[in-house]
Amino acid sequence: MAFLQVDYKSKKLGRKAHFNVFLPMDVDPAKTGAPFRTLYLLHGIYGNSTSWVTSSCIQRYADDRNLCVVMPDGENGFYLDHPDYMNNFSHWIGEELVEATRAMLPLSPRWADTWIGGFSMGGYGALRTGLKYADTFGGIIAFSSALLLESLQNRTGTAGPMNEPYARAMFGDLDHLVGTELDPLQLARERVQSGKAFPRLYLSCGEQDFLLADNEKFHQALKDLGVEHAWRTTPRRAHLGLLGAGDSPCGAGLDAGGAGPCSPESGSAHSGFLKDIDGQSSFAPSFCGGAFLRPPKTCAFLVVRGFSQSIQLLALEAP
Repeated sequence: MAFLQVDYKSKKLGRKAHFNVFLPMDVDPAKTGAPFRTLYLLHGIYGNSTSWVTSSCIQRYADDRNLCVVMPDGENGFYLDHPDYMNNFSHWIGEELVEATRAMLPLSPRWADTWIGGFSMGGYGALRTGLKYADTFGGIIAFSSALLLESLQNRTGTAGPMNEPYARAMFGDLDHLVGTELDPLQLARERVQSGKAFPRLYLSCGEQDFLLADNEKFHQALKDLGVEHAWRTTPRRAHLGLLGAGDSPCGAGLDAGGAGPCSPESGSAHSGFLKDIDGQSSFAPSFCGGAFLRPPKTCAFLVVRGFSQSIQLLALEAP
């Protein structure tokens, strides 16, 4: 597996754009069916193109399955277009990045082989970009997605990461977001009405996640539309991506052994995109106080299992 760090001049962003890539190596194309299937994997707020590299075991998962993973740097822009600032992240990822990576790397152009996924802000970005460019992406994986459009209508004040000035800078008029092209549900409606094939879709969220109600509502709306999709909730998991060290069960640090605040046995809270599998407690690295904390050994096995479950539910690989 090769790890590539790429900088190139992006027309959509009007500057050098950066992304990281895990690319399978030392494999027989006759056996793997190269060119490779591709997952464009989006980070959450406060993250960057290294978030999945340093804080998950996606490399091992990708290596086991001859999967190329492209991890772009989306800054804190919710993967939306802001032409006044040349921050056209939606056009960049949905169009230019796909074209650029296919030109640079041996990637499959097939719809069924091209997926997009993300966590939190990246979950929203994956849903919105994946549905906006549903002719490009054949699969969407959305973990603990920041589906906040309705709640933003009443957003006031300047406290917290989703304060009113920031929300307005990202989304514009907060009173007129639902039903627009910024609304993943509206894009889902339009895709259904078009009669075209709908991307395979996997959604998940922790039962203690503050985004659970928004994700459940989206899940139910998709059911009402007749959209087939996988939906999973994870017990005892909360959304840590926006918490500081004082609020997080990982804030006290990692115990060297035993059932500490971040050990699998403690039932520590997290984003909810990993699920108990085969009766074993799942655990993922947590974003606590500005730094990802990864306990040894427990992360590697269980993160891989979590991703494997997601892909299998999407029917993107043989069970």
